[in-house]
Amino acid sequence: MPHTLRTLLIATMLILPLASCGNAGEEKQPASPGAVQTGIMPGQRAPDFTLSDLSGNSFTLSELQGKKPVLIIFWATWCPACLQSIPSFSNIHAQFSSRGLEVISINIASNDPLPRVQRFQEINNLPYRILYDERNAVSRTFAVFGIPTTLIIDRDGIIRYRGNLLPDNAKELFEALIAPAS
Repeated sequence: MPHTLRTLLIATMLILPLASCGNAGEEKQPASPGAVQTGIMPGQRAPDFTLSDLSGNSFTLSELQGKKPVLIIFWATWCPACLQSIPSFSNIHAQFSSRGLEVISINIASNDPLPRVQRFQEINNLPYRILYDERNAVSRTFAVFGIPTTLIIDRDGIIRYRGNLLPDNAKELFEALIAPAS
């Protein structure tokens, strides 16, 4: 294979996975009023799912319904925007998990084999629950097309926010969601 073709092939293999890595800000809305918005959006009930964590332990989202609000982050180890967001999510976990917020990160498994994600966790010691979406079923259910994709779900299972990053008012939103039910 000629050197130029090999270089082009390698560059393409490196760039294509990054093309699906989300940009900062909220996910794009439909291009026209008649366009169909896909995915689970704010105001809708979050679909239940069961995934395994990096140790093989099973977790089901509905276990938290009626008990805790949830912050979910869909991500991958190869996504620069995902890696940049890790300190924010770790800080949110440190600030709110003891007060009732569950922080869950779901690795999309696309171009991210389980051993790589496990090594990433060992090196970075992320403090929150990491689930592995081996068959991309949960990512498809939630229509995750770019990462990171962030969802904030109240204790009743209703999605209150969906975007690529945390909303500007994230701390106020978490305060409201973890406040005792009246």
